[in-house]
Amino acid sequence: MKKSCLLFLLASGISSLNAQSAVKMNPAETFAARKGTILEKRFDEVGKVGMLNIQVEYISDLSNNDKMRCIRFDIQAGDNTSGPSALLDSNEANEIISFLNSINANVMNHSPVDPNTEISYTTTYNIQVGCFWQKNNGWVLFMRIDSQNPATETGFSQSDLGLLLKTLTTAKTEIQKS
Repeated sequence: MKKSCLLFLLASGISSLNAQSAVKMNPAETFAARKGTILEKRFDEVGKVGMLNIQVEYISDLSNNDKMRCIRFDIQAGDNTSGPSALLDSNEANEIISFLNSINANVMNHSPVDPNTEISYTTTYNIQVGCFWQKNNGWVLFMRIDSQNPATETGFSQSDLGLLLKTLTTAKTEIQKS
């Protein structure tokens, strides 16, 4: 009896830890994942930076006329196929834009004290954006659609930062229209 109680408590603790470590979906992903309804999705291209395709996605729930606009990131795989993707709501877009503006103003024009330096930010809903120092190339930017999965990473050159900021700002402006 003691063994089964102990095993039960151990199993409960492990499942509780797993539930706490699960990443919650942002409002755009939650809307797009609705079950038992008819969803219509439409996409407008905003731009491409490196291997990252940025779109505005319009999602309509045809059952109740709910609508949502969000930013869609698609990472193009090396063989020209679509790779991992993510949806961002306005708040998450603001987080990424704010971080990119900060590193543009405070990091990009200086070499680090220690060449083994990485600076990154993970959004509330698990997208990671950052940069690291590479001896021969200077700062290299990266984005991970899932911060825990290196396979969802795409890189950008330092010269792509301005275009990335401009494209994200354009997309954010579009999703905030009523």
